[in-house]
Amino acid sequence: MTDDYDASDGSSRTEEGGIQNLGTNDAALDVHGAVRWYNSKGQLYEMIYKAGKRGYRTIIKKVS
Repeated sequence: MTDDYDASDGSSRTEEGGIQNLGTNDAALDVHGAVRWYNSKGQLYEMIYKAGKRGYRTIIKKVS
């Protein structure tokens, strides 16, 4: 599964996911993606995320 979205204000979202180890006792949903947005000062930020068997993890960074 893949999903992408770009807004007119320059913000965007992309996401990809699937089932890892399908058909086994170790099967788990794995999703990862990124969200980008501009704050009120025009600075671009990005949040990268991953969700899976080990939980949900994010990294947020200022891009410009």
